[in-house]
Amino acid sequence: VPILFVLEASEIERAAATPLVWHVLEVVLSRPFVIGIVGIDLVLHVTLMITFRNSVTPTKDDSAFSSIPTQVVTQITIYFLVRKIAEAVSLLQISRRVFTSYLADIWNLFDVLAILLTVIANSYASTNPDDQRPNLNAFILALLWFKVLSFLKAINVQMATFILSVMRIIFDIRFFAIVLAVIIM
Repeated sequence: VPILFVLEASEIERAAATPLVWHVLEVVLSRPFVIGIVGIDLVLHVTLMITFRNSVTPTKDDSAFSSIPTQVVTQITIYFLVRKIAEAVSLLQISRRVFTSYLADIWNLFDVLAILLTVIANSYASTNPDDQRPNLNAFILALLWFKVLSFLKAINVQMATFILSVMRIIFDIRFFAIVLAVIIM
């Protein structure tokens, strides 16, 4: 299947619609190992969302348990960072074209941006507990929710159609959103 990326875009669409490719993808993606990895990633991601929110929210609690969310966020972000680096390196070994298409995918950009900003916000919150950045934290949580949408996209075909339609609509109104943001600010 990775060899499809060396074809032109129209040829990729034609080849991906063949019953043989559909069968290969169905067999590969329905393996218990792949389903287990996706399940583990989903649980870790939900845990990351909950603990990130708790770690960047200022509390008056000075107990020994107050640093646990920060440590959990750090461990999970290290896991996701290593995963993204391993994905990028393995795709680069397959082909440079596969790697560039991986970088051009908006979902991967959301993932990388969410991971990097989570690391930055978590380290900032642990060094400056009194100075919180609520706008940055809200933006990071929105990016983490986009990751949940990508999980839903992978799980259900009807949900994938809906999510891809919404993303296409958002992409089409991007210039309007920029002008609106400038006017509001």
